[in-house]
Amino acid sequence: MSYTGQIVEMADVFFNEPPVLSEDAKAELADESAKTVIEAFAKKVQDLPIFDSVEIQATIKAIQKETKIKGRQLFMPIRIATTREMHGPELAPSIELLGRKKALEHVKKTLEELN
Repeated sequence: MSYTGQIVEMADVFFNEPPVLSEDAKAELADESAKTVIEAFAKKVQDLPIFDSVEIQATIKAIQKETKIKGRQLFMPIRIATTREMHGPELAPSIELLGRKKALEHVKKTLEELN
């Protein structure tokens, strides 16, 4: 957020149902590695004993090491799957604020759309 006027737009993901994926988001998820990353993320996040931004960030790094997928190909699928948006606040804290249940519901919906 650059200025307070952006708060409504950027906080929308926390208060409203996830939007339908944009064509740009679908294009971003078209690569097979996206599904691999999203599935790995869902599995690992489900089992986190503590659901906070530190653990979420560590989980993302673990996925990077396991899959050898990094950069945009790692972060964008997770961002799109959890927040259903391509842009927004810092990823791990955003996922923490969404909460495990809502983040996993969004991931499930995204995976269903990919199949």
